[in-house]
Amino acid sequence: MRDIMSCKGIGFDMGCDLAKDVVESLANASDSSRSLIDASDMFVLFIEIARLYGAIGYHRMAAFYSRGC
Repeated sequence: MRDIMSCKGIGFDMGCDLAKDVVESLANASDSSRSLIDASDMFVLFIEIARLYGAIGYHRMAAFYSRGC
């Protein structure tokens, strides 16, 4: 995984601190997916997490979550 504090792949308008907060929030969201009972809800959550990782330049994480973990 790419070092969070390196600003590679992150848009110039997004600072490193904000990217770190976004990655932390996405990690928390994926951890909370265990509480989802319906598989389709979990799938939708993972797809949205993948989309957001891709938007901030973390393409490997996006590919991982797009598989549905």
